[in-house]
Amino acid sequence: MPHQVLPIAAIEAKARTDAATYDNVNDACPYSFYTEAGRVYKAAFQKERLAMSMKGKPEVKTNRTRAAA
Repeated sequence: MPHQVLPIAAIEAKARTDAATYDNVNDACPYSFYTEAGRVYKAAFQKERLAMSMKGKPEVKTNRTRAAA
């Protein structure tokens, strides 16, 4: 049975949607990580989770940024 070819955009869209529901890519990913689909999904999922975690966070001031101000 031949493998189904999936558009990268569809895989990335599913990963972005799933990132809002799942905390862990291992629980969310429907593809094997040994496949291109799995690698694309994982990268998109992690990118979206990072973007979600950065929303609304204030700028972190360090000693260097305080001294420069």
